[in-house]
Amino acid sequence: MSVLYLYALVSSPPRGDLGRGLRRERLEILPGRGFQVILGRMEAPPDAPTPGVIRRHDATIRRIVAATDAVLPMRFGAIVADEDAATQALMPRARELARRLRHVRAREQMTLRLFSSRTPSRPERPLPPTGTRLGPGARYLTARARQSARVEPSELGPIRLALRGLVADERVQCHATPPLVASVYHLVPRGVSARYRRRVVQAARGLAALRLTVSGPWPPYAFGDDAWR
Repeated sequence: MSVLYLYALVSSPPRGDLGRGLRRERLEILPGRGFQVILGRMEAPPDAPTPGVIRRHDATIRRIVAATDAVLPMRFGAIVADEDAATQALMPRARELARRLRHVRAREQMTLRLFSSRTPSRPERPLPPTGTRLGPGARYLTARARQSARVEPSELGPIRLALRGLVADERVQCHATPPLVASVYHLVPRGVSARYRRRVVQAARGLAALRLTVSGPWPPYAFGDDAWR
């Protein structure tokens, strides 16, 4: 019995042939209201997310991005039984998803990693108690809440100032264990990655206790990972 692997939501039909997916399956388009779903039909779910599997997933997403102007990549492993199941899961959120596609149109993601040798002393704000049995949506929201409960590093201020005018949206994931302090995901216009890097390098010169790495451009993973709950 086959399953459908959901790769991405797009605002319009992609241009040209998208090639094949993780399992060399042909990619298909499922129409929706205000968006379309790019999917592949597989005989079984994909293998565990090894580096090779992740690279093939990313290569598929990048082909989709190159063929259309607005893409929300789905989280790795987003699977449904059939077209009806995909429709039932996504159509109730059609207006929201269409709005989010407009938000990422002609934009891509840059990623900052902030490293510090200092032992973090910032306390975490307590979260309300949660039950032990949580569905996938509740687990995702709980994880996001735990991330947002951590205090952001103060060094983000000068970086944000240096990137003013380039960044359309930002997601911050704080980390409790050094040396990685935070991962920062920025939504920027396509084609500005070189300018983005120059500004980050300039801002980093004044942050003696912090080391930054920049990667990208990426498909807007951090801005579409919750499209599938």
